[in-house]
Order: sequence, then C-alpha cells, then structure tokens
Amino acid sequence: MRYPELREKLEQAQILLADVHGWACETGSGVESLVSCADACVLEVLDILAKEREEEHERIEAAIQQEMDEDAAAEAAWREIQEEEAGRIAAQEREWAEDEGRDPAELTSIDVLGKR
Repeated sequence: MRYPELREKLEQAQILLADVHGWACETGSGVESLVSCADACVLEVLDILAKEREEEHERIEAAIQQEMDEDAAAEAAWREIQEEEAGRIAAQEREWAEDEGRDPAELTSIDVLGKR
C-alpha cells in the first residue's frame, strides 16, 4: 500500500475513533480512554509515515543532486579534452605553417586536411 492510501485509511480510522469516542462519552461506557489511546497511536503512525516520506524525498533529492554533480564533472572533463585537442591541433597547424614558411592564419582547411 502506498503512502497516500495508508494516510487515507488512517484518517478514516481517526474519524471512526472520533465517532466511537463521542458515543462512549454519551453512554458512559468507560472506553473513552481506550479510544483516545487508539487515536494517539494512529496519530503517531501518521507522524512516522510523514517523517519517512520526508526522508525518502531527501534521499531522492540527494541522489538527483549527486547525478547532476557527476554530469557537471563529466561535462567539464569533456570540455577540457576538447580544449586540449584544439590546442594540439593549433600547435600542429602552426608547426606546419612554419615548415612551409607561411603565416598560420593563411592556412586553409584544405592545407590542414592535406597534412593529416
């Protein structure tokens, strides 16, 4: 049974207990304290369920944050690799241009592709 269903059932139990408590008070049957105790138990369970649900939300949020952090780290590592590769290519192109006595800015993509 899921949390909303449990909560609904426990709230229904509280309504029934309130009715029984009212009847017990009217008739003087002596079960008022027992009904109050049962109602307190239901309230305690509702509190426990609410705390467990909150803790589960916190665990989920922490897992999502960890995944986001890992994604950000992977993205940063990928950018670093791309920057290193771009730097390596630029250095290689400068070297080719110097070997040919040309300005690196004058190299065309055809010149570069021909060297690879």
